[in-house]
Formats: sequence, C-alpha cells, structure tokens
Amino acid sequence: MNELLATAQHLSYRNSSIAYQFMPNPGKQTLLFLHPAFADHRVFRKQTSYFKSGYQVIALDMPGHGRSQVQGTKVTLKDMPHIVAAVLDKHNIAACHVVGVSLGSLAAQAFAERFNERVLSVTIVGGYSIHRENAEIWKEQKREGLRWLFYFLFSMGRFRRYVTTISCASSYGRDVFARGAKLFNRRSFAAMSGLGDFFTKKDTPVPYQMLLVYGDQDLKVLVDHAHSWHKAETLSQLVLLPGAGHCAQLDAPESFNCILERFIMSVS
Repeated sequence: MNELLATAQHLSYRNSSIAYQFMPNPGKQTLLFLHPAFADHRVFRKQTSYFKSGYQVIALDMPGHGRSQVQGTKVTLKDMPHIVAAVLDKHNIAACHVVGVSLGSLAAQAFAERFNERVLSVTIVGGYSIHRENAEIWKEQKREGLRWLFYFLFSMGRFRRYVTTISCASSYGRDVFARGAKLFNRRSFAAMSGLGDFFTKKDTPVPYQMLLVYGDQDLKVLVDHAHSWHKAETLSQLVLLPGAGHCAQLDAPESFNCILERFIMSVS
C-alpha cells in the first residue's frame, strides 16, 4: 500500500476535515512539520522517511492546502495553533519538536506562543519572527503579493508555476512543490486569512530552543533578517545551506536532515 495512504489521517475540526500524515513510533519524541504556502505535506517526504525510524512524525496540510480544503466553513490559517494542539491531543502527545517552512514557520511560532508547554523546540526554514520588527520583509511581501494577484487573476496555472519557481532552486524541489500546488485553487485563498493574529510584538527572547535554517539562494532580505534574529535570540542556532533556495529542506534534503537531527539531539 502507498505509504501516504497507509499513514493518512483526518482531524474533525469545527465542521472541517484537516488532513495529515502520521507515522507512529510509540515511546519516541514527535516531530511535527508545517509546510510553506501553496504546497502541502509532501514537501517533507524526505524528512518523514528519514526520521520515522527514530521519531513519531506528523506532517499537516494546513487549511486551504493539500487535502485540507475547508470551503463552506469558517476555518482559516488563524486556527493553526489550535489545530496543532488538537492533533497532538488526538494521539495523546504531550509535546513535540515543530518544524515550519516559510508560512509554516509563522504557524509554528504562533503555536509555540500559545502552547509553549507543548513545544520541545522550533525549527524555522526560510521564515521570519512573529515578534520582532520586519519592515523590510513586509515591503517585499507586499510587492510579492501584487505579483501573486496578477497571476491569480489571469491564470492559476501561471500562478502555480511562478510560486513553484521562486520557492525552490532545484528541479527536485520544484517537482515536489508543484505537485502540492496543483491542489491549491482560487477558493483556497479564503483560508489564508487571519495571519495577523499570529503577530505579537516582544523584545525579549523566546523561551524555547530554536534552529534557523536558510538557503544561501533565498531572498537577501530574509537572510539578513536571519542574522539579526539569531543575534537577538539567545537560544537559537543559525545555519545557511549552500545552493538551496527558500524551501531549503527540498533543495538540500540530506544536509537539512543531518542538521535537524543534530539540533534535536542537542536539545533533547
């Protein structure tokens, strides 16, 4: 049986069905993966296959993405902290290591902010802080949003190709990302609302261990932010992956897995 089908799970949440992949490994710590915008949990297939022997592994499809199409409900991305908590409750998991890529990294931080006692560590890939000043990043995202709108209005096919190209530097990464992006449609955008609820300004360091991973081919504004963020967070580690783009775990999966494994072992 296909591994994805064998491990497929669904969470009933406020009249919606949230899809996720669960690889149980009783007695082991849990890794929970949150994907970037427009993709789905399959962007972590090289991580789930690598870590499943030593950890329990969960990889979610966030609202509006993958198989978590939530049209007709009021469920949006703002619900992600509570969705993650509900998935952990369903499987009697007290706490987990959270790994988030880009948009998923914002959800990971929001979960850690609201449910700090359930977080063993947070790994950020190509993301930015929900607590600190991000003016330059917001300017870049506003410009990027206008490009998305242009492609979105005229052709979903062109939109999907564009976001795939800017998200990954490798042909492998783009192939995997594109498969998930095929499930993202015009109606999916409604579930993208509520991100503003994630942001809470703080000047003090976060209380959890944090790994910051960036591809050296990612946007300069993000890489620059990563260095200043790392300096401000006393419990953080920073790694740049050569040759990788925004979704570094896709462009350099073997290197990323080794880095993540060493980090988790160091904080466990």
